[in-house]
Amino acid sequence: MALDTFYHSQNQQGLQGEGNIEIKDMAILSLLSKVKISGRILDVGCAGGSFADKYLSAKNSNIFGIDVSEEAVQTARKRNIRIVKGNIDISRIPYKDSSFGLVIFSEVIEHLVNPDSALADLHRILNRDGGYLLIATPNLASWYNRFLLLFGMQPLFTDISLKYSYGRFFSVCPSGHLRLYTYKALVFLLEKYGFKTVYSRGIGVNPALGYGKKLGLFCKITNFIFRGPSLNSGICILAKKI
Repeated sequence: MALDTFYHSQNQQGLQGEGNIEIKDMAILSLLSKVKISGRILDVGCAGGSFADKYLSAKNSNIFGIDVSEEAVQTARKRNIRIVKGNIDISRIPYKDSSFGLVIFSEVIEHLVNPDSALADLHRILNRDGGYLLIATPNLASWYNRFLLLFGMQPLFTDISLKYSYGRFFSVCPSGHLRLYTYKALVFLLEKYGFKTVYSRGIGVNPALGYGKKLGLFCKITNFIFRGPSLNSGICILAKKI
């Protein structure tokens, strides 16, 4: 299976599940509420634009998007999001320098072959007077990945194949992730490309979906205990262009 075919199928599943209010969305909104965003907003890898449509469009009409999927582009356009089709992994983002006050970069960087080029380009299109980058990604060093590695098992969010999932005592669907980050590594990488972390938090396991739903109260307890970005299931960072 080619990687682009895999991502197309994943995007289709994402469009079908857009009605879910993800715990990740709440984490993103909590960080965005801490700063004043001025200017246009770009959602990179926006899929059908559900996040921008639900949470951002009422406060800011200048919402833009970019996604690799033609189906996602068509869905987002129905929501009046000014979206273009593009792959930031292989081509320059088609906007001028200093065009945006905020870029949302949620669950994208882990899929990129060349995150260096993407981060440099995101820095370019953010406003010179301190545009913001909101980035969310799975945490390689989450508390449960540390336990899995301790027992010689494959960490979650990592794949050995696009078809098969082995090396754990339970099965999960392949994710297509190419790179995973710890909190410290991601902060250092952002600094390298001209971003200063101003706020951060962890993203918990969603207690309403999948294994989170099965684990119930245990999931809620561990989300609270390991709520920081170093140990939680995901990493959410709001960084400022410097």
